[in-house]
Amino acid sequence: MPSDTLSDSRSESRSPGEKRRFKRAPLTVTAEVIPAGANSSGPPHDGAPMPAVVVDLSLGGVRIRTPCDMQEAAGLVPGCKLTLGLGGTLYMECQTIWRQHDRLGLAFMHRTEEVAPLITGLLPPDCHVPRT
Repeated sequence: MPSDTLSDSRSESRSPGEKRRFKRAPLTVTAEVIPAGANSSGPPHDGAPMPAVVVDLSLGGVRIRTPCDMQEAAGLVPGCKLTLGLGGTLYMECQTIWRQHDRLGLAFMHRTEEVAPLITGLLPPDCHVPRT
Protein backbone atom coordinates (compact mmCIF):
# COMPACT_ATOMS: atom_id res chain seq x y z
CA MET A 1 0.00 0.00 0.00
CA PRO A 2 1.74 3.23 -1.09
CA SER A 3 2.05 5.68 1.76
CA ASP A 4 1.89 8.75 -0.49
CA THR A 5 -1.83 8.10 -1.04
CA LEU A 6 -2.53 8.15 2.66
CA SER A 7 -2.28 11.84 3.48
CA ASP A 8 -4.33 13.03 6.41
CA SER A 9 -5.75 16.53 6.56
CA ARG A 10 -6.80 16.42 10.22
CA SER A 11 -5.02 18.82 12.52
CA GLU A 12 -2.71 17.20 15.04
CA SER A 13 -3.32 19.91 17.64
CA ARG A 14 -5.22 19.02 20.79
CA SER A 15 -8.91 19.85 20.63
CA PRO A 16 -10.84 21.02 23.72
CA GLY A 17 -12.40 17.54 24.14
CA GLU A 18 -9.11 15.66 23.73
CA LYS A 19 -9.02 12.57 25.96
CA ARG A 20 -5.64 11.17 25.02
CA ARG A 21 -3.14 10.89 27.84
CA PHE A 22 -0.07 11.26 25.61
CA LYS A 23 0.68 13.57 22.71
CA ARG A 24 0.52 11.92 19.28
CA ALA A 25 3.37 12.13 16.80
CA PRO A 26 2.56 12.10 13.07
CA LEU A 27 4.36 9.22 11.44
CA THR A 28 4.32 7.17 8.26
CA VAL A 29 5.50 3.62 8.90
CA THR A 30 4.42 0.43 7.18
CA ALA A 31 2.87 -2.10 9.49
CA GLU A 32 0.75 -5.20 9.54
CA VAL A 33 -2.38 -6.05 11.47
CA ILE A 34 -2.91 -9.61 12.62
CA PRO A 35 -6.50 -10.18 13.76
CA ALA A 36 -6.98 -12.31 16.84
CA GLY A 37 -9.16 -14.79 14.93
CA ALA A 38 -12.84 -15.18 15.68
CA ASN A 39 -14.33 -12.45 17.81
CA SER A 40 -17.81 -11.93 19.17
CA SER A 41 -18.37 -8.76 17.15
CA GLY A 42 -17.56 -10.08 13.69
CA PRO A 43 -16.97 -13.04 11.45
CA PRO A 44 -14.11 -15.50 11.98
CA HIS A 45 -10.85 -14.60 10.28
CA ASP A 46 -7.93 -16.82 9.36
CA GLY A 47 -5.47 -14.61 11.25
CA ALA A 48 -3.53 -13.70 8.08
CA PRO A 49 -1.66 -10.37 8.32
CA MET A 50 -3.21 -7.34 6.63
CA PRO A 51 -1.13 -4.44 5.30
CA ALA A 52 -1.39 -1.17 7.20
CA VAL A 53 0.27 2.22 7.50
CA VAL A 54 0.79 3.97 10.84
CA VAL A 55 -0.51 7.55 10.64
CA ASP A 56 0.34 8.65 14.17
CA LEU A 57 1.70 7.13 17.32
CA SER A 58 1.73 7.82 21.05
CA LEU A 59 2.72 5.89 24.15
CA GLY A 60 -0.95 4.96 24.56
CA GLY A 61 -1.79 3.79 21.07
CA VAL A 62 -1.68 4.27 17.35
CA ARG A 63 -3.83 5.40 14.43
CA ILE A 64 -3.49 3.25 11.33
CA ARG A 65 -4.93 3.01 7.85
CA THR A 66 -5.77 -0.29 6.22
CA PRO A 67 -8.08 -1.23 3.34
CA CYS A 68 -11.77 -1.07 4.33
CA ASP A 69 -12.61 -4.36 2.63
CA MET A 70 -9.96 -6.14 4.68
CA GLN A 71 -11.28 -4.57 7.89
CA GLU A 72 -14.75 -5.87 7.04
CA ALA A 73 -13.49 -9.37 6.29
CA ALA A 74 -11.54 -9.48 9.55
CA GLY A 75 -14.38 -8.09 11.64
CA LEU A 76 -12.22 -5.25 12.96
CA VAL A 77 -14.71 -3.35 15.08
CA PRO A 78 -14.33 -1.43 18.35
CA GLY A 79 -13.47 -3.81 21.15
CA CYS A 80 -11.72 -6.48 19.08
CA LYS A 81 -8.16 -7.44 19.87
CA LEU A 82 -5.32 -7.76 17.38
CA THR A 83 -1.57 -7.72 17.03
CA LEU A 84 0.17 -4.78 15.36
CA GLY A 85 3.48 -5.54 13.68
CA LEU A 86 5.96 -2.74 13.04
CA GLY A 87 8.94 -3.35 10.80
CA GLY A 88 8.68 -7.12 11.08
CA THR A 89 10.45 -7.10 14.45
CA LEU A 90 8.12 -5.36 16.92
CA TYR A 91 4.72 -6.88 17.67
CA MET A 92 2.29 -5.32 20.13
CA GLU A 93 -1.08 -6.47 21.39
CA CYS A 94 -3.78 -3.84 20.80
CA GLN A 95 -7.50 -3.29 21.15
CA THR A 96 -9.54 -1.46 18.52
CA ILE A 97 -11.04 1.67 20.09
CA TRP A 98 -12.67 3.22 17.04
CA ARG A 99 -13.02 2.70 13.31
CA GLN A 100 -13.81 5.30 10.66
CA HIS A 101 -13.62 4.38 6.97
CA ASP A 102 -10.04 3.18 6.34
CA ARG A 103 -8.73 4.35 9.74
CA LEU A 104 -8.54 2.48 13.03
CA GLY A 105 -7.65 3.81 16.46
CA LEU A 106 -5.83 1.20 18.52
CA ALA A 107 -4.89 1.26 22.19
CA PHE A 108 -1.85 -0.68 23.35
CA MET A 109 -2.84 -3.39 25.81
CA HIS A 110 0.47 -3.18 27.65
CA ARG A 111 1.28 -0.70 30.41
CA THR A 112 2.99 2.51 29.31
CA GLU A 113 6.14 1.47 31.16
CA GLU A 114 6.35 -1.61 28.93
CA VAL A 115 5.54 0.22 25.67
CA ALA A 116 7.88 3.20 26.14
CA PRO A 117 11.22 1.40 25.70
CA LEU A 118 9.92 -0.35 22.57
CA ILE A 119 8.77 2.71 20.63
CA THR A 120 10.78 5.53 22.19
CA GLY A 121 12.98 5.91 19.09
CA LEU A 122 9.92 6.64 16.96
CA LEU A 123 8.63 9.48 19.15
CA PRO A 124 9.93 13.01 19.74
CA PRO A 125 10.85 13.83 23.38
CA ASP A 126 7.67 15.86 24.06
CA CYS A 127 5.58 12.72 23.49
CA HIS A 128 7.20 10.89 26.41
CA VAL A 129 5.42 12.75 29.21
CA PRO A 130 1.72 12.57 30.12
CA ARG A 131 -0.47 15.57 29.28
CA THR A 132 -1.74 17.65 32.13
